[in-house]
Amino acid sequence: MVKRLIFFILCCCFSLASWGAIRGIWEAKVQVLPNLLLEKTTFQLNFLNFWKVSSTAEISGADGWIWQTFEGGFSSAWGDFKATALFGPKVNDFLYLLISSKLSLRNLAIGLYSAMAGTPLCGPSAGSVVEITSTWDKTSICLRAGFGSYYRDFSITYYGAITDTKIFPIDPFPGGFQFTYLEFNLASLPFCCGVSLNLVIKITKAGFDSLVAQILDLVRLCCGISMDVQVAMKSTDKKVDLILKWGGLQNCLTVYGDAIWGSATHSLQGVEIYGFKIGCEITECSSVEFLTAFKPDKIEEVKDTFEPDEFEQFKLKVCGLGCCQKYYESTVSVFFAQRGALLGVHRLIFDLKVPIFPNLTVWSSLIVPTTGRSKVSLSFGWKFGF
Repeated sequence: MVKRLIFFILCCCFSLASWGAIRGIWEAKVQVLPNLLLEKTTFQLNFLNFWKVSSTAEISGADGWIWQTFEGGFSSAWGDFKATALFGPKVNDFLYLLISSKLSLRNLAIGLYSAMAGTPLCGPSAGSVVEITSTWDKTSICLRAGFGSYYRDFSITYYGAITDTKIFPIDPFPGGFQFTYLEFNLASLPFCCGVSLNLVIKITKAGFDSLVAQILDLVRLCCGISMDVQVAMKSTDKKVDLILKWGGLQNCLTVYGDAIWGSATHSLQGVEIYGFKIGCEITECSSVEFLTAFKPDKIEEVKDTFEPDEFEQFKLKVCGLGCCQKYYESTVSVFFAQRGALLGVHRLIFDLKVPIFPNLTVWSSLIVPTTGRSKVSLSFGWKFGF
């Protein structure tokens, strides 16, 4: 019944969209080294009028047709509506459905997000999230309630000759439309002397879940230098960030760690440090970072980035104005390990993205290991609009 309803909605959307213009996007990723292979190509057709309806097919050179996505929606001055349906041609079944709508009334916005996961994802499971946001001046208050769903990333991964992941903003588990959590978000609340506060509190059925408080411009030094402080508390760990800002150059120090709590004495025994990161934001899209991880498995930011034995990363990102008023981006990442080559260098990654024409952007990625455990990897791709 659900599949028939989704199919009927899609037919109606494409019938309405057929009155408008047709546009398209073609993207591809080609592996050159160690073997020549078409990793993935994506074809997207957009039907444009008051409604925007699109159909996207994603194909792997080794596995064939792996994803099929249908989207439909519209936007207006008083709100917007969007529906996304994902199908898995390999399993010949429906995977995920997301319907989002928002109503805007002056300083008040009301959003409703409903999601459903199909049988291949251990479903069916469904739920909704209601969001109410109010803004005045520079301050905003957001109240979010989940009923069988969380407003958090929900990942669907295909495993084959390639591994590909889809990420959606609503997690429909545990499902069932029962009360799941309540979240309060306060942004840019002004205090005296130019100091403002950001605050996020999350409560679940089990009780307190997390609290994140950020004090902006807490300390103002000379020459335009100021400092922000952010404290994040969860049931599993705590983190304190000290953010130094200086005009157009922003310096950031992040310390990763957790408090050691004595269960017998019910007192704080000390602090365990997992690592730290120092970063400088030079321009809007140019930056430099240096990250040291004493326990990489404890830091979410580098869990999927570091390879075994790696504990440090240096990243330099440079951008500039290229063709057609678009920006090129170049990134160099150097990873260090105890058993690395010269100066402990274990792996280097070079990424480049360059606009060629107004409707064509090309990119390349080169991964160079220094220890001989893995091979050099080179790939390139493009995004072409028509």
